[in-house]
Amino acid sequence: MSESVQRKAQSATTLEPERHYLMKEAYRILLDCLHRLGKTEKMLFAKHELESVSFKKLFKLMPAYNKSFATFKRWYASEIFDRVRLCVQSQLSD
Repeated sequence: MSESVQRKAQSATTLEPERHYLMKEAYRILLDCLHRLGKTEKMLFAKHELESVSFKKLFKLMPAYNKSFATFKRWYASEIFDRVRLCVQSQLSD
Protein backbone atom coordinates (compact mmCIF):
# COMPACT_ATOMS: atom_id res chain seq x y z
CA MET A 1 0.00 0.00 0.00
CA SER A 2 1.36 3.46 -0.85
CA GLU A 3 2.27 5.87 1.87
CA SER A 4 -0.41 8.43 0.89
CA VAL A 5 -3.14 5.76 0.97
CA GLN A 6 -1.98 4.68 4.42
CA ARG A 7 -2.03 8.30 5.66
CA LYS A 8 -5.58 8.78 4.33
CA ALA A 9 -6.76 5.57 5.95
CA GLN A 10 -5.16 6.54 9.24
CA SER A 11 -6.63 10.07 9.20
CA ALA A 12 -10.09 8.67 8.37
CA THR A 13 -10.02 6.31 11.35
CA THR A 14 -8.69 9.09 13.59
CA LEU A 15 -11.60 11.38 12.63
CA GLU A 16 -14.28 8.72 13.00
CA PRO A 17 -14.73 9.03 16.81
CA GLU A 18 -14.85 12.83 16.50
CA ARG A 19 -17.40 12.64 13.67
CA HIS A 20 -19.49 10.23 15.73
CA TYR A 21 -19.39 12.58 18.72
CA LEU A 22 -20.35 15.59 16.58
CA MET A 23 -23.28 13.73 15.01
CA LYS A 24 -24.46 12.60 18.44
CA GLU A 25 -24.20 16.15 19.78
CA ALA A 26 -26.06 17.59 16.76
CA TYR A 27 -28.82 15.01 17.28
CA ARG A 28 -29.06 15.93 20.98
CA ILE A 29 -29.34 19.63 20.13
CA LEU A 30 -32.03 18.99 17.50
CA LEU A 31 -34.06 16.87 19.92
CA ASP A 32 -33.77 19.53 22.60
CA CYS A 33 -35.07 22.14 20.17
CA LEU A 34 -37.90 19.88 19.01
CA HIS A 35 -39.03 19.33 22.61
CA ARG A 36 -39.72 23.06 22.79
CA LEU A 37 -42.41 22.75 20.11
CA GLY A 38 -46.00 21.77 20.70
CA LYS A 39 -47.26 18.30 19.83
CA THR A 40 -48.69 19.30 16.43
CA GLU A 41 -45.62 21.34 15.50
CA LYS A 42 -43.33 18.41 16.35
CA MET A 43 -45.40 16.10 14.18
CA LEU A 44 -45.38 18.53 11.24
CA PHE A 45 -41.62 19.09 11.52
CA ALA A 46 -40.88 15.38 11.68
CA LYS A 47 -43.15 14.59 8.74
CA HIS A 48 -41.82 17.36 6.50
CA GLU A 49 -38.13 17.51 7.42
CA LEU A 50 -37.42 13.89 8.31
CA GLU A 51 -39.98 11.96 6.26
CA SER A 52 -40.11 14.35 3.26
CA VAL A 53 -43.90 14.69 3.35
CA SER A 54 -44.98 17.54 1.06
CA PHE A 55 -46.60 20.73 2.29
CA LYS A 56 -49.76 19.79 0.35
CA LYS A 57 -50.08 16.54 2.31
CA LEU A 58 -49.31 18.30 5.60
CA PHE A 59 -51.96 20.90 4.82
CA LYS A 60 -54.50 18.13 4.25
CA LEU A 61 -53.55 16.60 7.64
CA MET A 62 -54.64 19.85 9.28
CA PRO A 63 -58.38 20.24 8.55
CA ALA A 64 -58.74 22.55 11.55
CA TYR A 65 -56.26 24.98 9.97
CA ASN A 66 -58.82 27.13 8.17
CA LYS A 67 -56.47 29.51 6.38
CA SER A 68 -55.02 29.33 2.88
CA PHE A 69 -52.30 26.94 1.77
CA ALA A 70 -49.87 29.85 1.24
CA THR A 71 -50.55 31.09 4.77
CA PHE A 72 -49.98 27.57 6.09
CA LYS A 73 -46.56 27.42 4.41
CA ARG A 74 -45.59 30.83 5.82
CA TRP A 75 -46.81 29.77 9.26
CA TYR A 76 -44.75 26.57 9.07
CA ALA A 77 -41.65 28.52 8.00
CA SER A 78 -41.88 31.11 10.77
CA GLU A 79 -43.45 29.19 13.65
CA ILE A 80 -41.83 25.79 13.22
CA PHE A 81 -38.81 25.66 10.94
CA ASP A 82 -37.29 29.03 11.89
CA ARG A 83 -37.85 28.39 15.60
CA VAL A 84 -35.98 25.07 15.36
CA ARG A 85 -33.25 26.60 13.17
CA LEU A 86 -32.68 29.53 15.53
CA CYS A 87 -32.69 27.24 18.56
CA VAL A 88 -30.07 24.97 16.99
CA GLN A 89 -27.94 27.91 15.88
CA SER A 90 -28.02 29.47 19.34
CA GLN A 91 -26.90 26.22 20.97
CA LEU A 92 -24.13 25.75 18.42
CA SER A 93 -22.78 29.24 19.09
CA ASP A 94 -22.61 28.70 22.87
